[in-house]
Amino acid sequence: QACNTTLVAKGFNLLPGSTTVALTGDSQFTTTTTSIVNDLLMDEAGVNIPVAFSANAAGDYSATLSFSNSDLAEPITVELTAHVISVNEIPAIDQLRALIDNSDVTANVTDTVFYKYTGHAYITQVFQEGSYTKWMQDATGAIQIYDPDGLLANVTYGQEITNVVGLLSNYYGYTEFNVQAGISNSDINAFPSSVTEPIVVTLAQLQDQDYMDGIQAQLIKLEGVTFEATGNFANKTRYVVSQNGVTDTAVYINSTYDTYYNFPIPTGTVDVIGVNVRSSAYR
Repeated sequence: QACNTTLVAKGFNLLPGSTTVALTGDSQFTTTTTSIVNDLLMDEAGVNIPVAFSANAAGDYSATLSFSNSDLAEPITVELTAHVISVNEIPAIDQLRALIDNSDVTANVTDTVFYKYTGHAYITQVFQEGSYTKWMQDATGAIQIYDPDGLLANVTYGQEITNVVGLLSNYYGYTEFNVQAGISNSDINAFPSSVTEPIVVTLAQLQDQDYMDGIQAQLIKLEGVTFEATGNFANKTRYVVSQNGVTDTAVYINSTYDTYYNFPIPTGTVDVIGVNVRSSAYR
């Protein structure tokens, strides 16, 4: 997309006359300003200089904006750069997931291809404030959103989002979407018409690796389980639960940002809802 910015130029102790403005380099950068009256430059507000950029192909672009007048021994210059990427639009999460191979459970790699998810996904999970992670799910599947720069800080649990740009990662067999750009408020639906319900799974199914890999990152529910541990949930800890004679370390607290970190471990028979993070990093 074409983009525009505005630079502000100010001058001091200039003689009457004008300052020449020149833009050299890649022609994708343009400005409508070619000359500025020096008296305007010396005004406290300065002079606004519009700069536009538009490119039809991916690549790196650069230009130099220079200011020269008889009072300057050398022109004053501003370097302008732009990095243009090609973005592949993907309408469904299952199609997005299929674009990276996560079969190598010993690898932690991020692809270099930019993808834009253009479908509509429900935010099923958001950890406590400060976390890098969220999960989104549509009718075809789910994926974890990895957002260390807080680009989706305006997105929260229960919303529906679209037009998310990112890179795909294989994190030890677990597929992540590494966010590379923010989204506008118009791409967020705070009141979606439908809510994503968790898939009910059993502890026996949890031990079926192929099945769990097939529903990676999806919202799941364990019904009628009991915890062996007591106290509060601790960081980086696996918890043993039992269900109908089957026992497994099915519940994992990954960080201090996790939803139930430091919350009391439930007693008795309870239902547990969470996201499936089946990978070699967590097994």
